[in-house]
Amino acid sequence: MNPRQARSIEVDFFRGIVLIVIVLDHIPGGVLQHLMLHTYAFCDSAEVFVCLGGYASAAAYAAVLTKRGPKAAQTRFYKRCWEIYRAYLLTALLTLLSGAILQFVHLNRPMVELTAWPTFSSAPLKQAFEIATLRRQPYLSSVLPMYVLFALTVPFLVPLARKSPLATVTISLTIWTLSNSLVRLFAIDDVSDWAFNPFAWQLMFVIGILCRAHPVPDSFQISKTGRWLTRIAITAVLAPSSPFPRSHRAAANPRGC
Repeated sequence: MNPRQARSIEVDFFRGIVLIVIVLDHIPGGVLQHLMLHTYAFCDSAEVFVCLGGYASAAAYAAVLTKRGPKAAQTRFYKRCWEIYRAYLLTALLTLLSGAILQFVHLNRPMVELTAWPTFSSAPLKQAFEIATLRRQPYLSSVLPMYVLFALTVPFLVPLARKSPLATVTISLTIWTLSNSLVRLFAIDDVSDWAFNPFAWQLMFVIGILCRAHPVPDSFQISKTGRWLTRIAITAVLAPSSPFPRSHRAAANPRGC
């Protein structure tokens, strides 16, 4: 198999590390949070995970394409889309169930509200329909609809990125710039308040795809320019790049990406 199309153990390793960091980021008052990316940068582990997700998706598409052809590659990602959608429904169900249990035992009222259980219990059929159609996304399940859309677009994005990287970047940046306006086109309650606006986050996903489709040549990496860019990147990661608190950074970055 072509090395560019082989599965990358290194990428899988870093995706695992990022998942651990995301868990640490969601522990209230955790001491380790002070060492995480969000404390000094305009991004956090979520951006890294989405970018690596694009990279892994491009690798998986290329592998199936090489072995079984374009039809099989497209079918694989359409099936993946259905798998993620089912995972979303299961996560939403578990979130609502946890809210029901907390309300029944009279514990953690703010968390009960966050799970959307009170709203669901007042109109279960209506709320079930809205959850199934992505109109409403209970807490902790909101990231999965974004990946449903990403999986649907992989059969289009990967061939485009391989054929015309400049056009791919241009389209992605344009969508990112218009992300807030595009999301309002949906006649859906609260859609502009999605925790993960797919029109914004697709930029990180596309960057990951481009990194896989057009890896930096080894000759450039060991060149003088490549070494200087590596030093700059390491400095940017290690140096405190933002003097602002996290809340101020969020206000300065309304697109969520």
